[in-house]
Amino acid sequence: FSYLYFFENEKNKQISEREFFKDKNIFKFYRKINKKKNLQNFTMRYLEKFLPSEFKKLLKKDLTKNRIKKNILISKSISDTKNFNFKNFYLNNYHNTQLASLQHGGGYGFDKNLFNEMYERKIADYFISWGWLGKKVLSLPQNIEITNQSEVNKIKKRIGKFVLFVTWSLNRSYLCSLKNTDYYVSKSLNPSVNFVKKLSKKYKVVVKLPPFKNSWRELDNFKINKNIVVVKDEYKFLDLAKASELTIHNHLNTTALQALSLNIPTFIFCDKIFVNCKTEANRDLNKLIISKIFFYNELNLLNQIKTKNFIINEWWNSKIIQENRKKFCQKYIYSSANYQEEWLKRLL
Repeated sequence: FSYLYFFENEKNKQISEREFFKDKNIFKFYRKINKKKNLQNFTMRYLEKFLPSEFKKLLKKDLTKNRIKKNILISKSISDTKNFNFKNFYLNNYHNTQLASLQHGGGYGFDKNLFNEMYERKIADYFISWGWLGKKVLSLPQNIEITNQSEVNKIKKRIGKFVLFVTWSLNRSYLCSLKNTDYYVSKSLNPSVNFVKKLSKKYKVVVKLPPFKNSWRELDNFKINKNIVVVKDEYKFLDLAKASELTIHNHLNTTALQALSLNIPTFIFCDKIFVNCKTEANRDLNKLIISKIFFYNELNLLNQIKTKNFIINEWWNSKIIQENRKKFCQKYIYSSANYQEEWLKRLL
């Protein structure tokens, strides 16, 4: 059992501990190690104190009855080209272990041409998914996402009632698969800006930009009027989503899946050119289309929201909408309060 950190920046160099760890207790932990001569005694004394709570539960399990024949290394750092230190460490020290790659975003098991999935599944012995199945795929639940209620209350007090719009930036996988990368501007960014502009006539709209700072070049496109608030990373997505009246996403990505799993009233629209589903996933997506959660055209979604008798909570909590939402989440963002036990049972 090991708990490893690899500090990497864009130049594949280690960054300082102070920069990586914002938590003062963690920083003090590392400072004490440097002062202590007997590292083994210190580690045995303090390790459990600084481990995440879910790891502590696993450590207390009796594993002697089910001995693992071969060590397993689980990581979600395989696909990123910047994680050179990690890959080098693995090749030199753990090449005889079984490698399990862990899903770390949306689109996996769903998108037909997702390069990250193809690469990670080929390089690893097993792939751990968020619920979908496949060859050498372990379907395991994730930890249930939680929000900070005090922060949610602060957001409500500060902003008032609002609709959250989450925009999406084209990543490497989509840039590689599209014939013309200008499609992003004409088929995603421009329609999104026009949609937000029209929506802001009816609602106050908070636009959440992606966490990747290179995509903040889109900032000026959304500065349209006073009824639109653009945020970068000053608020966490989950807290914003919980504080909003409803969330709208211009792609079926991680944030859209998270909102669906939290049972927050959610709409998704995306041009067909950006949604190239596997055959089975297409059938699952059709259920969201029938439920009027997913739209290929943003104007159809706008008409749905602007309908005079459209009451969002009544629609969202209806039996058919909730059934279709639960089935979709069970497959593409399956989470459980007892996820540790399910992981341990399956891996052993």
